[in-house]
Amino acid sequence: RVTGHRPDPPPVSDAALEARHDAVVRLASWARLVLDETGAGKPPERTVPALAAFLGRHVGLLAAHPAAGPAADEIARVATALRGVVAPPRPELVPLGRCVEPGCEAEVTLPERGGDDLVLRGPMCGAGHVLTPRQWLLLNRRQSMSEAEETA
Repeated sequence: RVTGHRPDPPPVSDAALEARHDAVVRLASWARLVLDETGAGKPPERTVPALAAFLGRHVGLLAAHPAAGPAADEIARVATALRGVVAPPRPELVPLGRCVEPGCEAEVTLPERGGDDLVLRGPMCGAGHVLTPRQWLLLNRRQSMSEAEETA
């Protein structure tokens, strides 16, 4: 039955779900290698923490294994992907010039890629002044005048 109501979006992003799934699959494959090599009993639970703890307990075996290099590379990529979900890299800041607030000499910056950071904070100086659209235009005009003086 169609009611016209959309369910709420999941509380976890698709990127987080994909990173976790990829991590579980990759860590489980290395855990399987450890189990096959040692003949040890029961496999760990298929969660990132359980698999990571299991592999940590058997790091000596992994380090001595001929596949140690690929294992280390793959586990490092998994860790990087998971960190990227938890704390995505911040965009580089583009310097725009000196602050237009009276008495402030701090540099004004703007996130390089724009997006949410641009919308949420706009151009901001190192002292914490967030420029209004009018101040942003003033900064742009000052910068244009400065560039014109340099080329003259």
